[in-house]
Amino acid sequence: LKATRYWPPTAFFDEAVLFFETSEEKPPPERVGYMLRNYGVAGILGRARALLIGRPKDYTDDDLKKLKKLIVQIVAREFGRPDMPIISDVDFGHTDPKLILPMGARIKVDPVLKRLTLLESPFS
Repeated sequence: LKATRYWPPTAFFDEAVLFFETSEEKPPPERVGYMLRNYGVAGILGRARALLIGRPKDYTDDDLKKLKKLIVQIVAREFGRPDMPIISDVDFGHTDPKLILPMGARIKVDPVLKRLTLLESPFS
């Protein structure tokens, strides 16, 4: 939706919890970093409240380690958000089991306990 009339204004992402996943395509960590930087350059990482990363499917242990390190480096160092909670390996997206994350619903993120709590019904 980026660069179309459907893409919301940057202020839409104020206090948002962003969630990303790698899909079944299994992009290399460097490609994921490129995509994440795109959100940083657009000003979205500077406005969001937290970041959830779906558990990558079929990655090697080395790729997982590299991916997690790269995400923290991009968010904390490159875009100046060391305060942003990042929870990785969340079971949503192209993985098994799959949790459903309702878009637009209020959510509480506890990075210490790695817990997500819906604060409202997604069925309103």
